[in-house]
Amino acid sequence: SLAALANERAQAAQARATNAARNEAAAYQRLTLLEPDDPSHWLQLGTASQSAQDYAAAIAAYERFLELAPDDSSAPLVRQQLELLKQLTEATSG
Repeated sequence: SLAALANERAQAAQARATNAARNEAAAYQRLTLLEPDDPSHWLQLGTASQSAQDYAAAIAAYERFLELAPDDSSAPLVRQQLELLKQLTEATSG
């Protein structure tokens, strides 16, 4: 049916997006190793990890970003995302 085909295509697109986010996170992970004190790498790693649904990695990256750049203009939004991710991981883990 048309609905089944649309659903199948949507799932395939989601899988491609998740895979792309994983690849992006891996690239930013390498950058954080090369330049561990660059907060922008940690922010991008957090965002990519969150998109890849690797919430533990996103939390760690966002926390490191906030250690390096607590007064950055992105910090308030990062703190919000961090709180949401922590709530999400607590809800799903226990």
